[in-house]
Amino acid sequence: MSRIKFELNLDGLRELMKSSEMQEVLGEAGEVVIANGQSLSGEPYGKKIVTAKYVSICQVFPVGYAGYKDSIDNNTALKALSSSGLPMSK
Repeated sequence: MSRIKFELNLDGLRELMKSSEMQEVLGEAGEVVIANGQSLSGEPYGKKIVTAKYVSICQVFPVGYAGYKDSIDNNTALKALSSSGLPMSK
């Protein structure tokens, strides 16, 4: 068998992870989580796309006190993410 050497281009990867295309993908994934969260709790959810040092991040959060209380009491935000079928990070 032949050995294949693979070298990762970190600068290119960082550029990809912060690109506008990646932010669009994250926004679409955030919309799926928002829809699941609203169907579980009946409360509105919002999203915010943030560009960090190396990657873009989509934050989904309940809007208003009732939504936050429901999320704390029933883990609604976590259930919305797990039922969306999207990969979860720790």
